[in-house]
Amino acid sequence: MPNVNNGFHYTPIEITKELIKDIEFDDNAIVLETCRGGGAFYDILPDNIIKDWCEIDMGRDFFEYNRLVDISLANPPHRVEVDGVRKNIIIDWMDHQFSITTKECWFLLNSKLFNSLTPLRLNRWKSLGWNICFIRILNIKKWYGRYYWICFSKTKPSIINFTI
Repeated sequence: MPNVNNGFHYTPIEITKELIKDIEFDDNAIVLETCRGGGAFYDILPDNIIKDWCEIDMGRDFFEYNRLVDISLANPPHRVEVDGVRKNIIIDWMDHQFSITTKECWFLLNSKLFNSLTPLRLNRWKSLGWNICFIRILNIKKWYGRYYWICFSKTKPSIINFTI
C-alpha cells in the first residue's frame, strides 16, 4: 500500500495496527471506515463486527452515506479541491461523521486540525452528546509531524474541560 496517492496520505499499516487496539468492539457492532484508502484500518478490523466503508475513489462518497453505525473511524482528508479551489473540509467531515454514528467516532488528526477543535465547536458537539474520551499523541515521521488519535463518545465521560 502506498503512503501517498493522488495527494492523499494513506495511514501506514504499522500505525493502524497500534491504533485499532484502542477501540473496544462489541460483537455485531456496525463499524464504518469513512475513508478506506488503501485499507489500512478496514483490512484489520476484527471479525466479530459488521464492517462497512466509504472511499470516494472507489465510488462510495462518505457525504452520501446515511446509515447509522455504532463506531466510525477516519484518517479524513484534510483538504479537497472543489471547483479548482483547495478547501478545508474537516469540520464538515466531523459533523457528518457525528450525524451517522451512535456510540464512538475516532479521528486521526494532524496538529493543525487538532487546533480547529475550538471551545465553540467542542461545546456544540457536547450539546449533541459527544465528548472527547480518549487522546493518543503520535509522531508519524512519514508525515512530518505530530498526530492525534481522538475518540469522541456518546457513552463515555469527557477527559477535557474547556471554557467558551
